[in-house]
Amino acid sequence: LLAMGLGPITPYRQARASVVWERIRTPLRVALAAGAGIVLLGERTGYLVLGIVAGTFVIGVIVRQLWVTARQAAVKQGQPVWRSLGKTVRRDPRYWGGQISHIGVAILAMGIAISANQGMETQVTLEPGQTVEFAGHELTYLEDFSRQEPNRTVLGARVEVTRDGSALAVLEPRLNQYARSAQPVATPAVDTSLRGDFYLSLTGIGGGRISLDVFWFPFVWMIWLGGLLAAAAGMFSLVVRKPARQPVVPEEAAEIV
Repeated sequence: LLAMGLGPITPYRQARASVVWERIRTPLRVALAAGAGIVLLGERTGYLVLGIVAGTFVIGVIVRQLWVTARQAAVKQGQPVWRSLGKTVRRDPRYWGGQISHIGVAILAMGIAISANQGMETQVTLEPGQTVEFAGHELTYLEDFSRQEPNRTVLGARVEVTRDGSALAVLEPRLNQYARSAQPVATPAVDTSLRGDFYLSLTGIGGGRISLDVFWFPFVWMIWLGGLLAAAAGMFSLVVRKPARQPVVPEEAAEIV
């Protein structure tokens, strides 16, 4: 990640310390502030804090570089900076497509770091009406159900997921029994939100009880967003061509014409 951030700001044979510092000063401050912020929120996992700092630094360096380049072009052309941003990217699609792809990789890396370090899992056994707390959520076993489908028998359970007393979803993890299979196949139920993804996998049902594997993965959307952004920016850099330079017409030739 750090290589992605330092590469664009260290021009070949011109990487003077003063130039590099000017380019990384603001992104570094923002990255350190982000790291300090999650520490103040109670996070003490070193790898996670380092990942957030590195990812924020990479994004900050690229955003700053794009902003400065677009602002310089806007001043020369006498137009708003926001309009110059798109033109700046289109003038060199391979370079900026690669840089935006790096932003996607940074978001992806931060999402993986958060999900891997903050993810939780447990196993619970519940009776109808029983509630258990997990990862700031409450799980209440409502009822079981069964149905016969053309190629399988489905056994499942309805579990209500709430947070701070507010209902979020009613999930239905299932076990599917196929005629040619000795063991049932589990179909997990998932509740997706900006906070994270909640997975329930039914491992056993019978005797008025159910057994569940419960998983909580926070900020999974960052993984999807980062991956999609990296892929889209990569395609942009391959598909969009750099505009051809306009030929310079000598003044004498222009007068003759």
